[in-house]
This record gives sequence, C-alpha cells and structure tokens, in this order.
Amino acid sequence: MYPDEVLDVSANEDVLNVIVPPQDNVRVGRPLGDYVDHQKYLWLVTPGRVLIALEYGLSGLDLQRQRLSHTNLSGGEDAHAGGELWFYDNHSVMVNGGSSRYEPRSVEELQALADSFVSARYRVCCAEWNSDLDRPERVFRGKEPWL
Repeated sequence: MYPDEVLDVSANEDVLNVIVPPQDNVRVGRPLGDYVDHQKYLWLVTPGRVLIALEYGLSGLDLQRQRLSHTNLSGGEDAHAGGELWFYDNHSVMVNGGSSRYEPRSVEELQALADSFVSARYRVCCAEWNSDLDRPERVFRGKEPWL
C-alpha cells in the first residue's frame, strides 16, 4: 500500500456524487475493449453519499500509483461498499463489487447495492456473484443481465 492511498480526494472537482440520471459530463465506456481502464469509474457508498471518480482521472495523476483507489474516496475511513462502474450512457451503468477494501460481503448485499442504483432510476447491469470464491465477480460473463 502506498501512503497516499488514504489521501482524501473526495472534495476534488472530478469526484462526483451519484445523482438521479442523466448523469452529465461522464465518460461513456464498457468493461471490455480498448481504453477500458480509462473509462472505468470507482464507486463508493460512504455515510451520506455515493461517490464516483475515474480511476485514471485527474485526481489520480499526482498519486504514486498514478490512479485512484477506493480509499482515496473515503480518506481511509469506513465506508459501506464499493466497486467499479462504467457508464453505458448517462442513464445506464454497469457495476461490479470490485473493491479490495470495501468489497460487498454477500450476494444479497451486492444485489441491494445494484437495486439502489435502480431506485435512483438508472438502468443497471451488475456483474454476478462468484459462488466458488464467495465474492463478487469483477468481470461480466455471458449475457448482460440488465435490471
């Protein structure tokens, strides 16, 4: 772990609060193909808000890893859960529970988090739960199950 992984960047301009769609000024992409990492957002549910930021966005450039980690969105403090997110368009998101520190703890929790995006009026595709490893999948396999 790098010391600046707990540097709190949540107040930076390029860190956004998830709002009811359309979420404007976002980079659209898919979890496969060219430039996938530069289209990927990190999402984190903290007490009181849901934050998103491009993993390889401006806030990460000055960090030792040259990219953000979920702990940069929380300042290393407690958070509920997090993962990775791609905007399919400004009304649709593809999410997973891919966070080393704030990974969803159960299939029910991952589903509840996906349902929260649906409740906020997003069209959602959520990566599945890996029963063999008892953890969220980071990759999307098979057909895309939209909620």
